[in-house]
Amino acid sequence: MQDRVNARQLLVEMGAKIDHCAGSRDRKQSPLHFASSNGYTEAVQLLLEKKANIGYADSDGRTSLLHASSNGHTETVKLLLEMGADTSWVDDNGKTALHHASRNGHTETAKLLLQSGADVGHTDRHNMTALHEAYLNDHRDTIEMLTESYMREYYAHTNHMHTDQSEFKVDIVEVLIERGFDFNHSDTLGQSLLHAASVANNMKTIEFLTKMGANVNCTDNNGKTPLHYASKCGHTETAKLLIDKGSEFSYTDIEGKIPLHDASSSGHTKTMLIEMGSKISTADIKGKTPLHDASSHGKTETVKGADIDCTDEYNSTSLIGASRFGHTESVKLLLEEKADVAHFDTSRRTALHYASRYGHKDTVELLLKMGGKYLNEYVDIDGKTPLHEAGRSGCKETVKVEQLEIVGRLKQRQLLLEMGANIRCIDRSGKMPFHYATDNGHTQTAKLLEAATDDNNCVGIPNTVVYKLPSKALCLFHILCPPSSTQRPLSKLAFISPSCLLKIYSWRKDITPVSENKRTNCSH
Repeated sequence: MQDRVNARQLLVEMGAKIDHCAGSRDRKQSPLHFASSNGYTEAVQLLLEKKANIGYADSDGRTSLLHASSNGHTETVKLLLEMGADTSWVDDNGKTALHHASRNGHTETAKLLLQSGADVGHTDRHNMTALHEAYLNDHRDTIEMLTESYMREYYAHTNHMHTDQSEFKVDIVEVLIERGFDFNHSDTLGQSLLHAASVANNMKTIEFLTKMGANVNCTDNNGKTPLHYASKCGHTETAKLLIDKGSEFSYTDIEGKIPLHDASSSGHTKTMLIEMGSKISTADIKGKTPLHDASSHGKTETVKGADIDCTDEYNSTSLIGASRFGHTESVKLLLEEKADVAHFDTSRRTALHYASRYGHKDTVELLLKMGGKYLNEYVDIDGKTPLHEAGRSGCKETVKVEQLEIVGRLKQRQLLLEMGANIRCIDRSGKMPFHYATDNGHTQTAKLLEAATDDNNCVGIPNTVVYKLPSKALCLFHILCPPSSTQRPLSKLAFISPSCLLKIYSWRKDITPVSENKRTNCSH
């Protein structure tokens, strides 16, 4: 060892560069970095006496103090501190020397850093403190030292026990509480230890905390209790334990949701909560019940006792929600429970409208099978039928039910046509499904609809009339004629079904016929 010291001294005296940095392979570290990292205190002293840069950082942003602290070289750390090393320096990850010492369980080194002014509450780029590091690596002695010496300052920051919920350690919780930690203390998200233990499914910790008197109905910034989180995560036994310890079913979060809402949307724990007494009819601030949430996520196994046709603020039912997202099995179950297939929301759209819009062919087929052909005749607030919706989205699930095409989705549209959908029905903007298909570039769909104009879907109406809509003058016959027709149609038959004509009248009562001599009002 003495020979090494002499060799270093000789090199320095011969003019070796004190702050020469190694290449990128060695992270551009200086001799002082190497000496500090290995705990060569005498070498560190020699280099510092020769004016080595104590604050120089390597390619990771680490100074000599961080290297010495990370490896627990307390004497080297002490020397560096005496020579003016900065305890607040952070590396590229925002970690201080205290972070590095705590992460590796170097209790004495961490204690020395604290005595020299290191900030126990400093957080890195990931919002981690030194106590996080000690906790995550299960360094009990370091945790005891940090909590015992700096508990009050520690309180001013976050609840450090919440970080790694999957590795929740009850013995460390015990240490903190023994040292005066407030088990009801909440972090910046308003979450307590019980919230974290519930997410982690750690029943042992929950048992311990509730025995110590932790509040099982504490709420976080979103108004959620530990039971909300246990329910959402599907931790049935943990949820049951919380209920046994006094957790309430009726606590609502800021959205008005009870734990059963969270359980339903995740498909977990529903049956247990219902059996324990949770009310399935409870609505949140938007009028949605747990059944609405379950249906939107395809989780409707438990529907007994629920109001199948209850509506939210948009007059939407569970059937509409399930159809919108294509949960065919849920749709089937709801229909078997006598859900109203013809119910429409505030936009006058039925479940079939939404299934058609989003291209859920199987759901469309099921709705038509169980609801009947008449569903094709329903128009929404804009005068659109399910076929309009299918045309707009280019849902090519149609041409032939057995034929799947890669570009677009036609099968469901073919299905709608086979079930008697009115191809020529126009909406308030004067458009048929064909127009939506062409406007959106769905070529195959447009061809399908154009070809279908020769079927027997439409009947002729003599005594053609031109209609003027309030938004713009429209010649109804021009709109409804096949694209190839260039003749003036006033003396011809207008190809429009009676049902479509009635719907046009139902949209706006101020639609009035205009005579042929007022032809100038026609936009065509």
